[in-house]
Amino acid sequence: MKILGATILFLALTLLGGSLGRRVRRGENECAAFLDFIRFARSKICTLDAPTKEIYRGYENETLKGCGFLYALKKAEAESVYFDAFTRAFDEISASLSLDGEAKTIIRSFGDIIGKSAQNEQLRLIDDVIFRLEEKHKKLNDAAVRDAKMYQTLGFSLGAIIFILLL
Repeated sequence: MKILGATILFLALTLLGGSLGRRVRRGENECAAFLDFIRFARSKICTLDAPTKEIYRGYENETLKGCGFLYALKKAEAESVYFDAFTRAFDEISASLSLDGEAKTIIRSFGDIIGKSAQNEQLRLIDDVIFRLEEKHKKLNDAAVRDAKMYQTLGFSLGAIIFILLL
């Protein structure tokens, strides 16, 4: 019975470490997905001079689909005031994201820009958002690599120590 309890604790702590590691990675993946989305929108504005209501059409991303953002965006676009569709959609799903406050603020600032100025000014402001989000993504990626390994190792190590102590 003692071995069974020690084994269960070992497995639980190992799984907890892995779960925490995946959560850190999820924030980095979400940041990368929003960065890709903003680049996509920028390219539509730049090359097609597409109306605000149409710049998001055709974009697909599993991460943004999984967190509900693409559904929220389509729902927000259907409303009569569509120039703030991005902001409404982002606010709707923001609480469920694994991103930190700084990343959320940078991403949300895109919604404050889109469709609210002349094309050249809008592109300049979007480039600034992309630059800041790239910097944040790099930090998140570095932290994700470091922290994911740390959580996994810590979970395994604590589980092993408790397993040995209980035997």
